[in-house]
Amino acid sequence: MRVDLHSHSTCSDGLDRPADLVRHMAYAGIDCLALTDHDTLKGLPEAREEARKLGIELISGVEISADFQGQDDIHILALFVDEENADFNARLLERQENRRSRGERMAQKLGEAGFALDLDAIRAEVGDGVWGRPHLARGLVRARLQSRGDWDIASAVMSSHQRHPRGNQLIREYMLRDYPEPKDFESFLY
Repeated sequence: MRVDLHSHSTCSDGLDRPADLVRHMAYAGIDCLALTDHDTLKGLPEAREEARKLGIELISGVEISADFQGQDDIHILALFVDEENADFNARLLERQENRRSRGERMAQKLGEAGFALDLDAIRAEVGDGVWGRPHLARGLVRARLQSRGDWDIASAVMSSHQRHPRGNQLIREYMLRDYPEPKDFESFLY
């Protein structure tokens, strides 16, 4: 049995819609997959329907970014989550709003620093999904600041620091995170 327990769709920072992701997994010979978008369960119904059609097992999941003992950007990969838990969904909605707000602030700071980002294009790409740094990096790519392969905003800004006098400072400014602690989610994950 071939299994993939960590995948993302356009509901967060992936490039394929949930159903398309399931089809790609099936084509690659995957028998079981977990859709683990960042801080959202939104793609699960669409992925589940396609998985059912293709005879693939789908595990409900989510990737939650957290801060643990001062170390930010800890990723909790939660599998077999209760999609109907109202408190859990409320916490995820809070995380989504925090990510949107942070993404907008990062884009604004990049714009103020002279990086020609089209914020409306980024908002259109994100749609009603969850903001992520890859959306900003793709915005930089569209602005022709980077080659298409640089997806992470830190890499994008870092690799352009030669062309921008404040490159290293920008990295520190834009990577500020506002993550919850794992204990904030533990009651939903056991």
